[in-house]
Amino acid sequence: MLHSSNPLINTGLAVLSGVLVAIAGDFFYYWMHRAQHAVPFLWRLHATHHSIRELTAWNCNHHFTEPFVYALFVTLPLTLVNFESGVVPVVAMTLITFQAHLSHSSTRVNLGPLRYIIGDNKFHRIHHSMEPHHRHRNYGFFTTVWDTIFRTAYWPKKDEWPQVGLRDQSEPLTVRDYFMFPFDKRRWIRTKVGNGMRGVEAGGLNAAERDGPVRSDISSAA
Repeated sequence: MLHSSNPLINTGLAVLSGVLVAIAGDFFYYWMHRAQHAVPFLWRLHATHHSIRELTAWNCNHHFTEPFVYALFVTLPLTLVNFESGVVPVVAMTLITFQAHLSHSSTRVNLGPLRYIIGDNKFHRIHHSMEPHHRHRNYGFFTTVWDTIFRTAYWPKKDEWPQVGLRDQSEPLTVRDYFMFPFDKRRWIRTKVGNGMRGVEAGGLNAAERDGPVRSDISSAA
């Protein structure tokens, strides 16, 4: 990582390195996240999070199994990075933790031009939106860079604040529902699901049945 013999400069470089690590880690998160929306089993786990109907900074829970997915697809690749300073991973984790709460919060804080680099809650809310034209958008977590590069970014309008949640799944309200959400067949065997398409009996819902058909104009800017 970045390094200098000057202690003050070295601290600044360590902080900058932490930011770069967070952005690099988001590359792996981006592709893992896309897989979570495409692979039926991963979607069942991730859908627990998407079922939330009122996003807040403290109500952004995921299914307890998801950290294992993160460990495999995000944390493991980052362990290959040689950190010369312990400050770097601390900075990266601090930024990511803060971002986790900010991106799911209901605050209307505007990051200004920084929002084209750092994902804010308006950007991430689009990903949780029930609106059909918001599907397959804004997979990045810490940064908007990868969505921009891979052309899945949707930039919300000034007053765009859509409803969130899943049309075909209710939010788990008990501890048992939370733990069993991905494994409860009653949730996943349906005559119809949220978009008026028929469910399947095995393997969960495929991407088209869950989110509707992939848009042909996915690369276009909103």
